Amino acid sequence: MPQLLNGYVTVRPFGGFAIPVPVQNGILRDYAGTLGLVYALPHGEHMFENCHMQLFSAIASAGVGGAVGMCSLFMMPETATRFRPLAKAALARKVTLHCAFERLALAGPDDFAEARQRMLLRRHTDRISSQGPAFRNWLRSAESVLSL
Repeated sequence: MPQLLNGYVTVRPFGGFAIPVPVQNGILRDYAGTLGLVYALPHGEHMFENCHMQLFSAIASAGVGGAVGMCSLFMMPETATRFRPLAKAALARKVTLHCAFERLALAGPDDFAEARQRMLLRRHTDRISSQGPAFRNWLRSAESVLSL
């Protein structure tokens, strides 16, 4: 029997994207095919912000040595207090988490550490990008004050 890629999808935006669930399913089905896996349709995540109950459920139902696929790494919990239990649950069951956009397969502690670093880097670059205009305005006002 071929190994399954258990899907994980959400209606919430992630990583700057807002992708309809049917499109996420299509992406994951294609991704599973490239890995020689059979895609299993997921239960959608709840709409609540920072809710990852279905992701934990997908890990539990994948079985020991199973696989869970999601479109992006940025669908996982952002905070360390929520990310660590997720990584711990996947590692305990030897479940590989696949992130299709990033072409990542998180299977060991080093993989999860790298994923966490990528998430932190993204958070910091997003914050810099969002605060950039305010900083430029402050610089302009400082320059005008100094040139008086």
